[in-house]
Amino acid sequence: MKCEALKVRNAPAGEWIYTTATKDGAAARIYYSAAEIAVHTVAGELNVGRESCRTLISIVCAPTLQRRFIVRFWLFGLIALCCVALAAQAVGLEITVVTPATYEAVELSTIFEEPNPYYVDRAYVINLVPDEVLEEIADKEAYWIKTGNDDKHNADENQLTFEVDANVWVYLAYDRRAVTPPDWVTEGFEDMEVDLVTTDIPLGVWKSIEEFPAGLVQLHGNDFGGGAGAGSNYAAFVVMGSPQAVVAPGKLATTWGQLKK
Repeated sequence: MKCEALKVRNAPAGEWIYTTATKDGAAARIYYSAAEIAVHTVAGELNVGRESCRTLISIVCAPTLQRRFIVRFWLFGLIALCCVALAAQAVGLEITVVTPATYEAVELSTIFEEPNPYYVDRAYVINLVPDEVLEEIADKEAYWIKTGNDDKHNADENQLTFEVDANVWVYLAYDRRAVTPPDWVTEGFEDMEVDLVTTDIPLGVWKSIEEFPAGLVQLHGNDFGGGAGAGSNYAAFVVMGSPQAVVAPGKLATTWGQLKK
């Protein structure tokens, strides 16, 4: 079997045509240009990238059964890559509150856009969200974690733990009346200097200095590490961060202290 390369006079400038005859007599041609390669066979047309030129020429010039196997293998591989890409794009944010069991994670829109309580044990709602915060969360998956205001004097090291399957930014809604927020807040988060207006007291918005990686996230109690002046417990909300592969639950735990390092 012979594989020949010819210049076609009536072809567009810069294109070459490779011709061959298969063992069963069916003609196969490859048109090669700077943009793409079009493979014309009895099976139809395939458009592939320029880098596959040499591979495809060798496929076309191979014996019939070998060529069919290679082409099918190549096509199945291409389909598999497309499926992986689509699956990666479909990955969303999922969150599970581990402790305390009474806390609850809800979609952020149900708190920011509807008059729903932001605590599990109080009826207070948010009346106004600053534009700066809305810009931060625009077109991103996000969840609000309803904490309990009865825990406002909790000083546990790991008072709130939750699990996420993607990188996230963590935001605290912390009592603006606090004269001195605790160290874990001031060292692990940055004050956005805007407040959520509520039916109770203003809640200052603090954003984590770095993203928390997928896995288990642990936050301290409202009074852990000192601080003064906070008369209400913090709430938190998490926003989808940079894309990354899904990790198995329970593989990683991150605290604000680890992020500092």
